[in-house]
Amino acid sequence: MPNAPFIVLFCAVTNKSQGIAQETGRISDQTFKDAIAATEQGLVDVVRREVRQNPNITAVGSCCLVALVWNGALYVANLGDSRAVIGRLDDVSNRIVAEQLTKDDNLRDQSIREALMREHSEEQDLVVEVNGAYRLKGKLQLSKAIGDAYLKFPEYYRTPGNPRYHLREPVRRAVLSADPTVVTRVLQPHHRFLICASDGLWDHISSERAVEIVHKHPQEGIARRLLKAAIKMACRKSKERYTYDQIKAFGSNQSRRDIHDDITIVVIYFDHDRGYDANVPGLSIRGFRNSHLPPRFNLQGVE
Repeated sequence: MPNAPFIVLFCAVTNKSQGIAQETGRISDQTFKDAIAATEQGLVDVVRREVRQNPNITAVGSCCLVALVWNGALYVANLGDSRAVIGRLDDVSNRIVAEQLTKDDNLRDQSIREALMREHSEEQDLVVEVNGAYRLKGKLQLSKAIGDAYLKFPEYYRTPGNPRYHLREPVRRAVLSADPTVVTRVLQPHHRFLICASDGLWDHISSERAVEIVHKHPQEGIARRLLKAAIKMACRKSKERYTYDQIKAFGSNQSRRDIHDDITIVVIYFDHDRGYDANVPGLSIRGFRNSHLPPRFNLQGVE
């Protein structure tokens, strides 16, 4: 799955969720499900409109992790293996502890594999082990994502694009879900911050270690500090024993992807004294570029 920045979807779905909430005066699990469904449908519409110009668009997809504070409550919606972790002070020990709010929708989890195989018993080769990892139709490790139309619509099983995303047979129905799991927490004084990050961080840094880093260091540059910690750990695990500076010198080419996956991090601190204002302006950021089509996101105040 070519990686679309999950922060784009974060903005798109959060703005849509907030818009629905402002219209109705309330928010619920269904608000997020509706917003993500609308985002999914928007991408499907783009695929249908542009697949002839860009066949590889049928394999464009992304995890989606959304966090929204509304009237003193935190709402987190997730599909995929990005993760939201809240850092809270333990009432007894007064130490910072990690509470993972989301479950990784990844086929590493045996219960997820078994549930998929029960739900899609008619599908051949639904879960295939490839190089030691279980993959959906031999392609994705995820069980949920926005996009990846070739795993949802039979007509896209073998478009004339990259053969890497060709299936032997079309799916009978969508085997990749875009139905999010929504978690709610009423914010309390002991809730100090929230870390939202893609799996590239969690591959190398545990939830407990991440909240310790955030708790012990200044807010300024904290996401970069987490990023650096993850890359340093990836260096230690690499067969070539690369240094951090060597990894940085790779840029974003395939050699670097062999060491660590894409990493996107957002850290949100809770200021309980000031309260929370839901009436914040909408924000769009520039989406992906390719050689065929212009970006469909406007740049408004973001460099």
